[in-house]
Amino acid sequence: MGSEIRFLLNGSETRLSEVGGSDTLLDFLRLDRRMHGTKEGCAEGDCGACTVLVGRLHEGALRYEPVNACIRFLASCHGCHIVTIEHLRGKDGGLHPVQQAMVEQHGSQCGFCTPGFVMALYGLWMQNPDPSVVEIETALQGNLCRCTGYEPIVKAARAAAQAGGQAMDALSLERDAVSAWLKAVAPARIEVARGDDRAILPRDAADLALVLAEIPKRRSSPVRPMSVFGLRRCSSASLLRCSSATFLT
Repeated sequence: MGSEIRFLLNGSETRLSEVGGSDTLLDFLRLDRRMHGTKEGCAEGDCGACTVLVGRLHEGALRYEPVNACIRFLASCHGCHIVTIEHLRGKDGGLHPVQQAMVEQHGSQCGFCTPGFVMALYGLWMQNPDPSVVEIETALQGNLCRCTGYEPIVKAARAAAQAGGQAMDALSLERDAVSAWLKAVAPARIEVARGDDRAILPRDAADLALVLAEIPKRRSSPVRPMSVFGLRRCSSASLLRCSSATFLT
């Protein structure tokens, strides 16, 4: 059994032993690490201003997906690669092709939502080198912009695709090293806490069943907030609530 969560944050390994079940990735980034490029807008997973990329191994292959950091529990980042807007860079440390396209196509006005749009487009740019307008719109369906309008942002996505450069992007160059690190994270049950707020990450589906079987025993003791995260080999995600705990299984 482990007592800390481990993940890669951009290019650095992060180890945390004091993590509550209700702690979010967004609060960790902004309050703990002072990484303010990831914005807080709605704080309920609707606006996309807090979008980051989360890389995980799927059947041995590394896959990155855009995620709303405001509703991503920090404990569930164990064994993942978290990529924020601060990690983007172009040649010689300049703007990334997606960022440059947003500038050239006038895809930003107030700028508050821009990091989230850039990260969503970055994920699309890495996965699909020649997206259609429909595919671009689908990639942006979790991001809201209230002042620029979407036409210049869609144009920016097309311009970034035409600029190319995926093979020399940091995520491409680091892919083998990141994959090796993620594979080396030994699967084990993880239990962490911040005060009385606890999080349990089962090793696999069988271990999740054991944890759930233990819950009546745990509840016989004084009530303590607890979250159980079913990760890795647990494909479904249903939310069950009771008076003393929140279980994600």
